[in-house]
Amino acid sequence: MICERCNKREAVTVVGGRRLCSLCAKDEIIKRVKRELYPSKIISYQDKIIFAYPSYLKLISDIIKNILISKIYSKFDLEYYELQIEPQSSITDDIWNIIIKSRAFAEKYNIHKIFLPFTADFLMAYLLYSIINQEYTYIQLIGFEYNLSNTSFLIPFYNTSLQELQGFLMNDVYFQTRDEVFNDILSWEKDMLKENYELFHAFHNSKKLFERKEYRCEGCGGIINSPVKYCERCSLVYSSHPY
Repeated sequence: MICERCNKREAVTVVGGRRLCSLCAKDEIIKRVKRELYPSKIISYQDKIIFAYPSYLKLISDIIKNILISKIYSKFDLEYYELQIEPQSSITDDIWNIIIKSRAFAEKYNIHKIFLPFTADFLMAYLLYSIINQEYTYIQLIGFEYNLSNTSFLIPFYNTSLQELQGFLMNDVYFQTRDEVFNDILSWEKDMLKENYELFHAFHNSKKLFERKEYRCEGCGGIINSPVKYCERCSLVYSSHPY
């Protein structure tokens, strides 16, 4: 099938409901990310930023880095760092790990913007995972920006699926975590929702149904049940020893 935008090249994927070739798909994704970032003016000239990612999402993080450094902010002379986190057996532990370690790194080097490579597939899977486990710790991550104290965690692909990123990829990519339940959800999404692209743009508001708890951990920003300073995970990191 011919690309519905340029009417010249072979379509390789669907972006925003249109079948597009590789070049047009890339351009549409870059414009989508730019529309999220530019109005807020969140990135400044000679700013310092971090690309933090679990090892299984390195390829997605590299795409984000290329879009920001080589395309959108090519004239901003940005200083950037990369931080790879090794995966754990739980996706919740992976998210906690990446928040805590990247925040510590950011504080050390006086950085206030951290880019995370979570796609719409990943975030929808996390929403379903949270419902299954009745644990909504990082439900507020489902969106473009996750603020924690003076640090902004930015998720440029929060509304972009892996399918839509095919213009940047040589082959069909499928990431694998060490959490088998989470992997099963990702597989279900891929099999059952591959023709329902619009769902990856419409599920984000569902998180409001589960944001009922008032308290947030001061360490990772996760939702907690009681007015304590830290969640169980962070208490092991931030609390002082009793001796």
